[in-house]
Amino acid sequence: VFYTENSGDSWSPVNAGLTSVLITTLYLTAAGVLLAGTGNAGLFSFNFGTNQWTQLAIAGLTSLYITSIVVNSLGDIFAGTFSGGVFKLLNGTTSWIALGLAVTFIYDLILRSQQTRNGAEEIYAATSTGVHFSSDGGTSWNPGNSGLGGNRGAIKFTSDSDGEIYVAVHGRGVLKGGGGPNFVELINNAVPDKYFLQQNYP
Repeated sequence: VFYTENSGDSWSPVNAGLTSVLITTLYLTAAGVLLAGTGNAGLFSFNFGTNQWTQLAIAGLTSLYITSIVVNSLGDIFAGTFSGGVFKLLNGTTSWIALGLAVTFIYDLILRSQQTRNGAEEIYAATSTGVHFSSDGGTSWNPGNSGLGGNRGAIKFTSDSDGEIYVAVHGRGVLKGGGGPNFVELINNAVPDKYFLQQNYP
């Protein structure tokens, strides 16, 4: 992990305490706690006072390849993994719970700000078979592929200040949804759904 204090002009490493430097994702909680997911050692939390990382519990995690992290308003941590599905660490506990999402390849997670009946937010998972969402803290999941054009792979989420969720989808570009299973509005037909990488030097 590297950090900058001058808008990116220079960077400094901050890796003390990390047992893996294969960093796959970073997440800053509403309480100001910085979490890092790794490709082979689970999750770490950062202490800004000591500049030290501390590994979180790994009990219950069947995959240590973390692809995405979100933390709900109850302080529960959700971790998406590359081959093990979604896991949940309840606030104040030390053992992860495997959630009942049948798809194991999780590319991204996002919380929708609108709270559900149990006081926690809806959680969405971008997977190799599209979008899945849960309204009960991850206990049960429903497909959210309406408008995606079938079970297309969903890659990445983002959201706006109104709680609207946007998803990047293989072969469809970027779509917008307002909650539940419906992603029906293509926000811009000009958004490319393919890209190419080519050498530009020399």
